[in-house]
Amino acid sequence: MVFVNRSGGDLATFEGRDYSWRRVWGIVLLDVPDWHRWGLMVEAMTGDQCLPGDVRVSACRPVAAMIPVGKMSRIQIGGNGVEKRRGKMQASRARLFKEYKEVQREKSADPDIQLICDDSNIFKWTALIKGPSETPFEGGVFQLAFSIPEQYPLLPPQVRFLTKIFHPNVHFKTGEICLDILKNAWSPAWTLQSVCRAIIALMAHPEPDSPLNCDSGNLLRSGDIRGYQSMARMYTRLAAMPKKG
Repeated sequence: MVFVNRSGGDLATFEGRDYSWRRVWGIVLLDVPDWHRWGLMVEAMTGDQCLPGDVRVSACRPVAAMIPVGKMSRIQIGGNGVEKRRGKMQASRARLFKEYKEVQREKSADPDIQLICDDSNIFKWTALIKGPSETPFEGGVFQLAFSIPEQYPLLPPQVRFLTKIFHPNVHFKTGEICLDILKNAWSPAWTLQSVCRAIIALMAHPEPDSPLNCDSGNLLRSGDIRGYQSMARMYTRLAAMPKKG
């Protein structure tokens, strides 16, 4: 048995020995530095196979028994208690967990993007992106909301602006984004980080021929670049820049 003391403390017990653990997205990461005991825990199991109650086991390193916090605090490991369960949701969780680790490891590599995973739901993320330089959005910080399907990365995430933005390819009221990689040009090779980078590129290079904001698109199609930039800059100051004083 693995028993996680959810009433307090940071230790879990397996066959009479204590191991430290920590929470991420309401999931417990159980540290098992003893490779012999780790072998016992993953006996008859491989990489992405799962135990009852969505206990995920990863054989890549000895930090892997992930136990969702809920009513269940005691999980049977090994023997007849093991039920191998596969599915799209498990694959999606594994992919998102991998992306989460990469984001944490490379925070300073892309200062224009800050991706944040919801503490209680790995399928909900937000992002803060900086407006690209030499555009009307320069100096602004824009918040995005990600809703990720259980079939990810086979299906794209749903992404929308939470910050108001005047842009031909963003619906002014809903924040919906018209971007091909979020629809028919999606590939599992894309990540949440690269999606943010593509949205920043779209901000700098709008496509007025497929507008969700017709007022913005009409300004660009008519050649009124100055009018478009003036409106976009105004909304950037109003919605995406911190208030002074």
